[in-house]
Order: sequence, then structure tokens, then C-alpha cells
Amino acid sequence: MKPIHYLGLAVRLLAICLMVYGVFNLAALITSFYYSSEFGRFSMRSLPLLLVIVALPMLISILLWFFPLTVAHKLLGNEERVFEPISPVNILTILIASIGLFFLYLSLMDSVYWFTSYNFLSAMSPTFSFGPEDKAQIVSTAVELAFALILTLRCKSIAKLVAHIAR
Repeated sequence: MKPIHYLGLAVRLLAICLMVYGVFNLAALITSFYYSSEFGRFSMRSLPLLLVIVALPMLISILLWFFPLTVAHKLLGNEERVFEPISPVNILTILIASIGLFFLYLSLMDSVYWFTSYNFLSAMSPTFSFGPEDKAQIVSTAVELAFALILTLRCKSIAKLVAHIAR
């Protein structure tokens, strides 16, 4: 198998994680829809957001499931077309891209959590503001998202740098 195939497998695993996350949030959507008349304005405001939280990961997971090699090709760039044993740099590139995809998934899900928390709590109280701990966690999530994007989008450069340093 070529490096692009290994990364394609990692992309498919990410698609499975996103689908599970969407199904998990489906319970919150159903509950909110069921109790929408009971909570009034708060619940009616949260229904479209919950629909996005459920639908977006599921749509992205469907796209990733059907086009994993396209995503892998975009991340790895041009690769040689002849079959040859996988080199250590290519293995390192695949591992770095997989780690980046995993942390990208985690940080995106944390971002969704903070966004929905703010939406729900600000709907309940117009003077709501996060405390210092929450603000620190939001900054931590933003930094995690930035590093995950760097790991994912610059996986080849990072792998070459690590291989150069290891020599």
C-alpha cells in the first residue's frame, strides 16, 4: 500500500468518529424538539443550532467516508505513482497527519461545545459571561485547534524536519 492509502484509512476512522458524534448529539436534538413548547424561547432558539450540530458532523463524515483518498491526496500532495516500500519519512508523515486529524476532531468538538454553551447560557440570562476558568479553557481550545491545523496541513514539512533532526 502507498502512504496515501494509509492516510485514507485514518480519514475513514475520522469519518466514523464524526458520525458517532452526530448520532450522540441526535439525542439532544430529539429531546429539545420534544420539550420545545415547555421551554419556550430558549428551546426554539436552540433547535436550529442543535440541527447544525447534528447535521454538520454527519455530512462531513459522509464526505470523508466516500472521498478519503481525495483528502489524503490534498494532505500529502504529489506522490510517486510506482509502488515501492514505504519510507520512514512517509510513515512519519502519515502518523503526524493522523495525529493532526485526531486532535482536529477533538478541538472542533470542543469548539462546538463552547459555542453551544455560550448560546444556551446567554439565552437564559442576557448578562451571562464566562468565568476565568472557562475563558482559559476556551483559549486552550483555540490553541489546540491552531496546533491541530498546523499538524494536519503541514504534515510533510514537519515529518521532513523531524527526520532531519533525528539524523
